Amino acid sequence: MAGVRHRFTAPRFGAGGTLETPAIVTVLHNGILVHNATAFWGPTQHKRIDPYVPDNARGPIALQDHNNPVSYRNIWIRPIKGDE
Repeated sequence: MAGVRHRFTAPRFGAGGTLETPAIVTVLHNGILVHNATAFWGPTQHKRIDPYVPDNARGPIALQDHNNPVSYRNIWIRPIKGDE
């Protein structure tokens, strides 16, 4: 199946809100591995990396189009418990 598939693991925090592990993503684009277990070092912004804090570690998800005609379909988001 053509398109983009990925697996995202949210950042994990310890006692007091300290970051234990950053967010990790693996991305396949048209069947080609683009990112393999790549860490994100904070919320993604244009030309900026904010620090992780427990409050900003969950959603929202934003999809970019850079003012180009783009449409999105068949986007499924589901939490995965444990190491499925």
